[in-house]
Formats: sequence, C-alpha cells, structure tokens
Amino acid sequence: MNYFNQIAVCLKQVLLETFTISRDLFKLMIPILLIVKLINLMGGTDLLAQLVAPIMSSLGLPPEMGIVWAGAMLSNIYTGMVLFISEPMSAGLTGSQVTIIGILMLFAHSLPVELRVSQRIGVSLWLSFLLRTVVAYLGAWIYFQLSQLPFLSVTRPRIRWQPVIEQQDLTGWLMSNLMLLGQIVLIIGVLVVLLRAIRLLRLDRLIHMLLAPVLPLLGLTNKAVNIVLVGITLGLTYGGGLLIQESKQGLLDVRELFFSVCLLLICHGLIEDTLLILLLGADIYGILGLRVLLSLVVVALLVAVLRGRSQSFFTRFLMNSYYQSGKAGP
Repeated sequence: MNYFNQIAVCLKQVLLETFTISRDLFKLMIPILLIVKLINLMGGTDLLAQLVAPIMSSLGLPPEMGIVWAGAMLSNIYTGMVLFISEPMSAGLTGSQVTIIGILMLFAHSLPVELRVSQRIGVSLWLSFLLRTVVAYLGAWIYFQLSQLPFLSVTRPRIRWQPVIEQQDLTGWLMSNLMLLGQIVLIIGVLVVLLRAIRLLRLDRLIHMLLAPVLPLLGLTNKAVNIVLVGITLGLTYGGGLLIQESKQGLLDVRELFFSVCLLLICHGLIEDTLLILLLGADIYGILGLRVLLSLVVVALLVAVLRGRSQSFFTRFLMNSYYQSGKAGP
C-alpha cells in the first residue's frame, strides 16, 4: 500500500509541475497569439515582408522570399513553409537558396512568443531580438558565401512536403491553436517525467561528465545543463518554460541564466525544426551543422567579452525589469 501511495504522490507532483509550467507559458502565449492574428489580419506580414526584401537580395534570394521569413518571424516555421510552397518563385530556387531561407527561419521564427518567453525569464527584449535577427543574417550570409563555390551553387532541392494550401478561417485558426496548446501540455508532462527519471537514474551525472570540457566556454555549470539540453533538442518554448521556473526559484545566478537564454534563443528545436526545413530540400550541413557551430561560437564569444563583469553589470544592463525586481516569470 505504501508503494502505491508513493506512486500517487509522485504522479500528483508531476501533474502539479506540468500545470504550473503550462499555466506560466499560456499566460505569455495566448495574448501574443491573439495579437499576432490581429496584426496578420491588418496586413502586418506583408508590411514586414517589404521591410526585409532588401535583406533577401543581399543574400542572393528573390525579394519575394521576404514574405516567407516574415511569416515565420511573426508566426512560426509551419507558416513560413506554407508561404514558401505557395510562392511560385520558390520552384526556381537552388538547393543553396532554399538552405539560406531555411537558416533565416531557423534562427529567427516565432519571435512574438519566444522573445516574450526570454523577457519573462529576465533577459532584455531588445537584446534578445537583436541576437536572433543578427545571428540569423550572419548564418545566412556565411552560407551564401560558401554557396558561391561551384559544387554547392548548382544543386536543386527535392521538396518532400506538398501541403494542401487552404485559406484558414477564424474557427480553423482557433481550433489549430487549441490543438497546439494541448500538444504543449502533453509534451511538457513528458519532459517533467523524463527529467525526473534522468535524475533518479543518475544519468545527469553522465551527461555532465561528457559536456564538462564545453560548459566553461558557454558560461554554464551543471545546474543548467539538463534544461538547456531540453531547449536545444526540443524547443525554446519547452526549455524556456523550465527556465522560467528556475529563474523564479533563483537556482541559477544571473550570468548562467543570461548565457543559458542566449544559447537557447539561437539554438533550439534541433530535432523538429531541422526536420521541417529538410522537407523543403535544404542542406543538412547548413541548417544543422552551421547552425550549431555558429551558435556555440557566438555564445563563447559573448562569454569571453563579458568575462570579469560583475553580477550587477548583468543585472543592470543585460537583464530587464522582471529580473531586476526579483519577479522573473509570469
């Protein structure tokens, strides 16, 4: 009987933790989703596409591809993919060009929601925005330069995803987002159980030992590794939700919290997001290899530049009012 009581207590704790994390995320996500929908109805995506069109040209892409990146930034990668498929100009792109637009979408997508998550953790909103967009352009520019090599510039993509393009009405949009929120709850529940199992089986010690040589370069310690790995592999929404809990409890110091968020902002969702862009015919070495390498280099450079700075410097200049007031998190 005692055994069943322990299971019941553990299950209750898992459900409570899942509810708490999901509630905190939904407080951020639901208002942002409504605002983004309103912006789209008012033509905001088209306006943003016009603003980023010159960037497309500087990367060897047709200006029409601006709508693809704009849709991904304001909404998500799925929206960017649908816009890509529905754009007639996409049929004539080379594999290198598809990879370039894929890199832009991977580094900078779902900005209203994901930047709000980083803001609630405590990192400056504008700093997060600049990090996402500047590194997105830098990654795309690096690959563009590499694509000038003859053996990369003439490849043709093999698009493996051909959705039925339908005009989604308000009811369809509402149902799809309700399904999304439900999926997030389920995934968070699985992650909570997984992290508890990792700690119970002492697998976290093995992970920490394998990553020990890299952690100092990224400004991280063992306390943040499991959460950062969740975000890197599955996504900022899930890793960010866990980091919000950590920031509220004060388990990470300001430096480690800052560098953890910086890494997650530019390198997350390596499983799902990479597979999605692969469906468009992008190059795996560009959308995965270059993305991971550039992310590690950028964070390592930030650590090197900010080494020796005091905690008060981080709190005053790099974090926002949520962290400064000790009220990070929703």
